[in-house]
Amino acid sequence: MRAERPRLGLLRRVAARRPEGNGKTGHSPRPENHAARRLARAPLRIAAHVRRSGWLTVRGARCCHRKPPLINQPPEATTKSDSGLHGTIAAVDEYQRVIASLREAYGPGPAVMREGWDKETFKAEERRRFLHLLRERGATSLLEVGAGPGHDSLYFQGQGLRVLCTDLSPDMVELCKAKGLDARVADFLGLGVPPASFDAVYALNCLLHVPTPDLPRVLKAISEVLVPDGLLYVGTWGGKDEEGPVPDERYPVPRFFAFRSDQVMRQLLAEHFDILSFTTFESGSDHFQSFILHKPAALSPDGEPS
Repeated sequence: MRAERPRLGLLRRVAARRPEGNGKTGHSPRPENHAARRLARAPLRIAAHVRRSGWLTVRGARCCHRKPPLINQPPEATTKSDSGLHGTIAAVDEYQRVIASLREAYGPGPAVMREGWDKETFKAEERRRFLHLLRERGATSLLEVGAGPGHDSLYFQGQGLRVLCTDLSPDMVELCKAKGLDARVADFLGLGVPPASFDAVYALNCLLHVPTPDLPRVLKAISEVLVPDGLLYVGTWGGKDEEGPVPDERYPVPRFFAFRSDQVMRQLLAEHFDILSFTTFESGSDHFQSFILHKPAALSPDGEPS
């Protein structure tokens, strides 16, 4: 399971064309004053106001967001996640329905289609940068979640790492195995991996398929399979807080997407990891978020970085 670049106003842009091209970098500043920190803990519904206030900006951003039509959207009964953020997707039950629909969406035809797609230059550069850090830290093992057809897992295996790749699509996993990769069918909350068994985890364009109220549970599950001081790479499309199912004629059923602003994504990740680096890329009108994260050697009693 791996999503391509979102297009046509984030959610609607998904169906436009396959990814290509390069991007420009930028950085999202942290809120510096007390009022901004209070806003950073507020519900998602104020995100648009926060962006207009001026302190949540990305240098060189060219995103053009239009409110997309979300199909089959549940009623406006908000659900509070562990992080204190609100969403309109019911956690737990919704997660299982999303997983089932994505497994159907990424069937034989889409799997073969995505096997032939090229990687954007900036994603390849970020992957190379992460590999360089892994070598500096002496990492020898890597788990890729949402591996899709296995292109990145094959890259890391070719660089001498012991790699396990997982995907919720059996057809994607078969493509991974055909490349000589150790691969298994698994979703984020059912990885079937012993605790503290990998030096690194790689998650490219897959966390955007997780409903926001469920993301804290997913990040905790990823953290648990990392060794202390382990590293996590997260790359995802985002820029605006919106989520829902997106129809696309290339896929048999609509796929669920959750796009998040820089501020919200940083907040969610920082609850479980130290943020070593955060870079943004603008590709056309699309906004890509690239994080390198560190699992602290010691955690506080509530499981947060100490």
